[in-house]
Amino acid sequence: MGNILFLLGILFVIGPKSVMKCVLRGGNRRLKGTIALLGGVVIVFFRYSVIGVILEAYGAFVLFGDFAPQAIRFLRRIPIAGQVLSLPFISMIVDKIAGPRQPV
Repeated sequence: MGNILFLLGILFVIGPKSVMKCVLRGGNRRLKGTIALLGGVVIVFFRYSVIGVILEAYGAFVLFGDFAPQAIRFLRRIPIAGQVLSLPFISMIVDKIAGPRQPV
């Protein structure tokens, strides 16, 4: 049920044209991500939930991975999330994804 609501939510929030542009814009990489995401949803429906969720996560990462640096920069400005992202081990990983934290 959550998978269906997630997909419908994306469709309703950004609209069908934007969804199609996002999916078709990046060539083979985006197509692989779309197939993995939708394939994971189908596999979950056939009760292979662990495999389906892993496939969905891969698809979501491929489709939306380009937005990770912007999302991390936004999260760094939120009080509690920013403190968590500043912890020593976590900050090393986050800095590799989004670049070092810039002073405000």
